[in-house]
Amino acid sequence: MAKAITQKSKKKNSSLARPKKLKHVSKSNKKKKKELSARAHKKAIKKSLPQKRPGIFKTIPSFVKKHKKVLLFTLATLFGAGSLFYWTVLKDLPSPTSMKEQSIPQTTIIRDRNGQVLFRIYKDANRVKLGLNNIPQVIIDATIAIEDSEFYKHHGISFHSILRAFLYNIKQSDKNQFQGGSTITQQLVKNRLLGPQKSYLRKIREIILAPLVELTYSKKDILTMYLNEVGYGGPAYGVEAASQMYFN
Repeated sequence: MAKAITQKSKKKNSSLARPKKLKHVSKSNKKKKKELSARAHKKAIKKSLPQKRPGIFKTIPSFVKKHKKVLLFTLATLFGAGSLFYWTVLKDLPSPTSMKEQSIPQTTIIRDRNGQVLFRIYKDANRVKLGLNNIPQVIIDATIAIEDSEFYKHHGISFHSILRAFLYNIKQSDKNQFQGGSTITQQLVKNRLLGPQKSYLRKIREIILAPLVELTYSKKDILTMYLNEVGYGGPAYGVEAASQMYFN
């Protein structure tokens, strides 16, 4: 009897313990379900948000691999064009600083004891240098109005004038009819550094040098050099020689 009672009590105890294990398992399952739902919710939120694009440094290697041939061709073309531009235009390009260093031949003037001019001795060009303060303001204003009305506004070149001259020149068959569209600074560069030959190569060099001259010298210096260098017909170069030839 005692054994039977003990066996019954053990069965009761085991039957009572089982529901507790089920409760524990059900609680853990609920937690797992909650965690899974939370993770799924987070993933859904991440997908709905706009994704960040990869940085430029990360995309460069893939871009280079995809377009390797195109990039090599582009680099080779740029290198060839740069080399050609250097050897044809930039090589042996004169320095703007040489304009001050050059010694321009001046006319030798012989006077008597009273200061009267007896002789003017020169080879090809009659040239007498003057400072800008010694040149009448009327001549300065007239020169700027005729040659370069925007002299004090530009930085050496006028693209509007160059374009106008280019459109006019392509219609001409004779080079002597070409227009330059040059500013006072460009004309000074032509007279002092490049020479009078008419060609597109000289014009390109002129366009490159003119802004450099503007950076090197003031507007006053440029105007002074121009008025002492520009040809006024025949052997007269500069306003002083021109005034002596035409009005003396």
